[in-house]
Amino acid sequence: MPELVTRTLEAYKYDELSETAKDRIRNRVSEQDTEIETENLTEHFAYLLSESAPYFTNPKFQWSLGHCQGDGLSFSCDIDLELYLKDKKVKRVDALLNYVTIKSKGNTGRYCYAARSDFESEIHSYRYLPHFEKLVETIKSEIKDKYMELCSEFEKYGYEAYENLRSDEYVKQSIEDRLFDSYGDFIPDND
Repeated sequence: MPELVTRTLEAYKYDELSETAKDRIRNRVSEQDTEIETENLTEHFAYLLSESAPYFTNPKFQWSLGHCQGDGLSFSCDIDLELYLKDKKVKRVDALLNYVTIKSKGNTGRYCYAARSDFESEIHSYRYLPHFEKLVETIKSEIKDKYMELCSEFEKYGYEAYENLRSDEYVKQSIEDRLFDSYGDFIPDND
């Protein structure tokens, strides 16, 4: 008959673990919940955008928030120029809409940071309209300013959200009353 071997395993609560073991748990929990947080952030950013700049429509967000070179947040979108012009109480909206296109192409490089060059404009006219050029540049500059302001705000919010995934408070809530070995690995329940 085979000999029965019994192994004793010391179990720890999260607060009793070393910082190294806690860090392993924080990493594991944050990696598991990153996808959920990403979906939540996308929805939240779209909502904030619709509230503060409804003329940015159909946004597609991209970000990298790992504290590395090229990190940041940007988005591409359609621009409802008519809505923007009416909100700013610009005169001759119809004339502008017939001759001007402003587009957001988003960051097309391999990095995610926002740049003022993420926008382009085009004046469609067979005749030279110098007063339109100046007006279009002013409008485009205001739109770029708002874009940069929003990207900066969303980036800051994103960093805070991802840092929260690694906080002791979030981890404790996620793991409830689980027990761990000294390395921070879960000890399975014997139910």
